Amino acid sequence: MNAVVAEGFEAGGHNGKEETTTFCLVPAICQTVSIPVIAAGGIVSGKSMLAAFSLGAEAVQLGFAFAVAEESSACISFKKAIMSAGEGDTQLMLKSLVPVRLLKGTLKNSHLSFSTGEGKG
Repeated sequence: MNAVVAEGFEAGGHNGKEETTTFCLVPAICQTVSIPVIAAGGIVSGKSMLAAFSLGAEAVQLGFAFAVAEESSACISFKKAIMSAGEGDTQLMLKSLVPVRLLKGTLKNSHLSFSTGEGKG
């Protein structure tokens, strides 16, 4: 193994059940391993990149920035939804199975309510 990604709870998509934030996870992982650590989750600016580096990360992973880039193959409606979302516009679902962060919305809620019994609230 050449490096390890330390992805905190702020990350989009699938999240761990422990709910450990990126800036708590990165220094703990850096103290544990002797290979480079790549920080991921909630890193959206030069300031947050600098914070990750100051905590010991040797690189950062910016999922959000690449998902909405012109070169991304994601559909334009997905990119627009992400770009227009604000703080608090996401919700963690399926926490008892595999936690996943989704944008709040009626389609997501009705599908999850039907398929798993989750999605209310």
